[in-house]
Amino acid sequence: MLRNYFRVALRVLGRSPGYAAINIVGLALGLASCILMLLYVQEEWTYDRFHRNADEIYRLYRVEQRVHTPVKRSGGTMAPLGPAVEQEVPGVVAAARVTTGQIEVRTPTGDLEALNVAYADASLLAMFDFGAGANDLRQPGTLLLSESAGERLGSNAGSAVRYLRGNEEQNATVTAIIPDVPSNSSLQFDALAPIGDWPSFAESADNWDWFGMGTFVQLQAGKAPAELEAALGGIIRANYGTVIDQMIDQGWWADREDAFAILAQPLKDVHLSPDIDAFFLEVSNPTYSYILLAIALVVLLIACTNFMALAVGRSVTRAREVGTRKALGASRKQVAFQFWSEAILLSVIAAALGVALADTALPVFNRLADKSLVLSLDAGALTAILGLALLVGLVAGAYPAAILSGLRPTAVLAGGDSGRRGSVFTRVVIVFQFAAAIALITTSMIMYRQLEYVADRDLGFEAEEVLVVPLGARDVTPMEVYQRLEAESASSPAVVGISPSSSAFGGSWSRTVIVEDEVNHIVYTNYIGASFLETMGMELVAGRNLSDELETDAESAILVNEALVRSFGWENPLGQEISRWPGSRVVGVVRDFNNLSLHQEVQPMVLHMSPTLSAPHYAMVRFRTQQTGRAVADLERAWNQVAAGSPFRAEFLDQRLQRLYEAERRWQEIAGFAAFFAVVISCLGLFGVATMTVSHRRKEIGVRKVFGASSGSLVALVSRDFAVLVGLAFVLGAPAAWLFSDRWLESFAYRSDVSPLLFVVAGGVALGVAMLTVSYQAVRAARANPTQTLRYE
Repeated sequence: MLRNYFRVALRVLGRSPGYAAINIVGLALGLASCILMLLYVQEEWTYDRFHRNADEIYRLYRVEQRVHTPVKRSGGTMAPLGPAVEQEVPGVVAAARVTTGQIEVRTPTGDLEALNVAYADASLLAMFDFGAGANDLRQPGTLLLSESAGERLGSNAGSAVRYLRGNEEQNATVTAIIPDVPSNSSLQFDALAPIGDWPSFAESADNWDWFGMGTFVQLQAGKAPAELEAALGGIIRANYGTVIDQMIDQGWWADREDAFAILAQPLKDVHLSPDIDAFFLEVSNPTYSYILLAIALVVLLIACTNFMALAVGRSVTRAREVGTRKALGASRKQVAFQFWSEAILLSVIAAALGVALADTALPVFNRLADKSLVLSLDAGALTAILGLALLVGLVAGAYPAAILSGLRPTAVLAGGDSGRRGSVFTRVVIVFQFAAAIALITTSMIMYRQLEYVADRDLGFEAEEVLVVPLGARDVTPMEVYQRLEAESASSPAVVGISPSSSAFGGSWSRTVIVEDEVNHIVYTNYIGASFLETMGMELVAGRNLSDELETDAESAILVNEALVRSFGWENPLGQEISRWPGSRVVGVVRDFNNLSLHQEVQPMVLHMSPTLSAPHYAMVRFRTQQTGRAVADLERAWNQVAAGSPFRAEFLDQRLQRLYEAERRWQEIAGFAAFFAVVISCLGLFGVATMTVSHRRKEIGVRKVFGASSGSLVALVSRDFAVLVGLAFVLGAPAAWLFSDRWLESFAYRSDVSPLLFVVAGGVALGVAMLTVSYQAVRAARANPTQTLRYE
């Protein structure tokens, strides 16, 4: 029986190649986009699950109940915490400390190859499945290289490598070559090294007041994490209680029992926990996965509803077939199975084409999503794709099977018009499809506009033509490096200005709590040079700049921004003293500038030249337009004169700032990708529906033309109904786009206005594309000879 169903289905599709092609291409595009998005979501939701002990491994993280700022949650913990937990907490199988860094390894040609290194306890390899044993990481002076790193360096197990670790050059023995870390691992590295080889390990190993280590704990099977957290409370109170009390007294943390706590999080939840600072792990916002799933579902539904609308639209041509079958004794169930078999056959063919399209589009999608996804057609994947195809076939064929199988043979064979049964459904489908397309187009444009706003917004400084040069070097202090760079750059025609800075824009900035009039203020601080404002293109709104010529400026003079003046409630800020620094005085007020992401409002800021408060870590270098190469070459030559043993690094400030919005830009491109698919699939369905609509109305069109209707009026007649449907789709799709976009924009402290013009443009694009799609059939019908149309009527 099933074979007969599919045999008939093949014959039916063979008689209507255009109908079959539209359905297959539409379903294939929907399935291809769905496959790509499901690949992304699958990887996001399977992070770290490849470890055999994943169910028993927990990441420890700290929680600080801060005053006047959001609660701090971070994966950075104390270095002594891991050994203490392993020794004092019953039921702990192992604990491992991890931190990361970068080393420069010399290749056989003498060049330096940068490697991302994870420094870890040997127990990490007993807990996690990274392809090596704990013994490979026990000896100091050893490295475990990933396969790709080993290939780049030409190294094998047992070979020796020479590398720069911080400010020192050392030798290391490669104890093992391990497989590359899977892409769905939260911990990524090119090499592993013993925790004791980390440059700052000696001073941090017993320091309970420093949070530079990640800590993982493996519990015995069945051991409750609540018991671990209870034991952690005792360890923290015994070793860190005094500091907690001090932080509460100083106004940093709230005066409550849980002012500071160490909690345990299952390893499987780490990647999708953006509310906990990632520290060195790769994390992602699960909201984006849900959005991508919703987009995949919408695109797939558009493809399915295309099939339904086209199948129901063909009810006139299939009505006599159904009537004849039922008159000859076929049951409604058998007729329904016939339509389902056609839908499943089309879906399976479309799935094969969809897999090919997905594989072709995968490199583009990987670039958009910043992933390395692979479409592997193993038994599991093929089963999943076949299951998806069957599900799509069942869903797509459900409504046609229910409607067409219910036609009464007496009415059909007597010439009844069964085609109108599906007219309402067809209109609903068109409205749904274009509402979804308009929502996706509008959302994509709003996201694009916000990112353009971020890129073009006046940040309070000039980010273009500025290089950021880290000052860390071997055997030389950062200040010595800066002074040499400053001296050498003075003779470079490519360099306009240079200044030291303790922080780089777009990264972390030092901050402190300042109590003024019994109110706690969180204030950011930054060490600068006298040329900082000029180099960065900043503006003084009151007072004067700091000066190298006034010795007292390095001791007591400070600049503040407008946000600090407002926060402190000063009417006359010049000459004011900040109580935390007795003897300090405000000599100038700087116009507010966004040193952090535009997700945050401008914070109170103090700029100073005091070496006792902080030291420079970066050189901010402004260069002349069109002389980038000359500026970099001159700076590197100066660097090599003072720090030849350390690699020279520099990055453009504007590119550094753009990286703050990589996730948002990536999702804007994915939304545009989905909108394109939605519009194309909708237009395929619309083309098919328009074809059948014109076919059903050919008698009406012929009669109108005989009575003198012009071709233009006939085109307008056919197009008008579809224009009304797109207009209704706009009414439904625009509010949905506004609601989603408004929620997304809430994450920005500074946001562009949502212009009504964007909605009009999206609606216009949808209407224009729809009318172009319909116009071909409308013009063709209007130009047809009415004698040919009416001959058989």
